[in-house]
Amino acid sequence: MPSAPVWQISICALAVAHTGQAQLQEGATGDSIRVTVSMNQDGSRTAYEFDPANKKATATTTNSGGRATGKIHYQLDNAGRFGTGEVYDGKGRLQFKTVYRYEASGRLIEEARLTKDGAPMQKLVYAYDADGKKTGYSVYAADGKLLGSTKPVPSPPAVSKKK
Repeated sequence: MPSAPVWQISICALAVAHTGQAQLQEGATGDSIRVTVSMNQDGSRTAYEFDPANKKATATTTNSGGRATGKIHYQLDNAGRFGTGEVYDGKGRLQFKTVYRYEASGRLIEEARLTKDGAPMQKLVYAYDADGKKTGYSVYAADGKLLGSTKPVPSPPAVSKKK
């Protein structure tokens, strides 16, 4: 009879309470899985589990009572970023798929949402300022029509000190 895997669990960081985030690493000997938990303002919780060895990640959201409300299964690209995602509701039914696109510098520039069958639904296109800070995004329908966008947040003016 084969022996059960030995699990190593180590707490890497536990952030202060107001951020609601915690990280830990756990995995069978030789395998590393990173888990990050975010507490949301509505009392729900989202746990992100990254398994870089298998190029997979999962985000699971539960309500304040612990019941699953949604799950996303990601396939990671060769750089360890989200490549594709499948979004499920709380009952495990596939809702839509997502394909992520990055520019050469590694910044996320587009999120294409597809139906279960792979037909385009909508696209989110991200905008950045000259310093590479994300400033907003625009949402487009499958036919390319602009559905809405966020307004860029202006940078605060530089403060000069008088001598």
